[in-house]
Amino acid sequence: MPEQLRGPRCSEPEFSQGWARTTSYTSTVEDLTMLIGIDVAKAALAIAARPGGERWTVPNEERSVMGLVQRFTTVRPELIVLEATGGYELLVVAALAAAALPVVVVNPRQVRDFARATGQLAKTDRIDADVLALFAERVRPAVRPIAGVPLTP
Repeated sequence: MPEQLRGPRCSEPEFSQGWARTTSYTSTVEDLTMLIGIDVAKAALAIAARPGGERWTVPNEERSVMGLVQRFTTVRPELIVLEATGGYELLVVAALAAAALPVVVVNPRQVRDFARATGQLAKTDRIDADVLALFAERVRPAVRPIAGVPLTP
């Protein structure tokens, strides 16, 4: 039987036990950046915010989308991520982009692979919104101009 190779030696006990060192950290308002995940369906938009963990749902119709845009214009999230859903996302994406909010439409396969990598196998609208917000936080996809939508309001 082959001998187990030992890793590099470390004098700190928490590292030698296989545990990573953690440091205590007190965040300030400046440290917190809001990241939004929106799961788009025909009838509704499920929204999740990080790092606060807030979740809510609004109908996927013009009046509710305009209320969402107004809310996001006030809080100015760093990034808003949603999946391409075959057209159901067009209303909300156009409204967010027209308001010069940082919106990114990502490939559903990329998000599904990300969710699987994090161990998230269940699939509901709320879970999908949480995964999209986490994807925004960890991957930080680049905001690109959207065809037909001006970059400034």
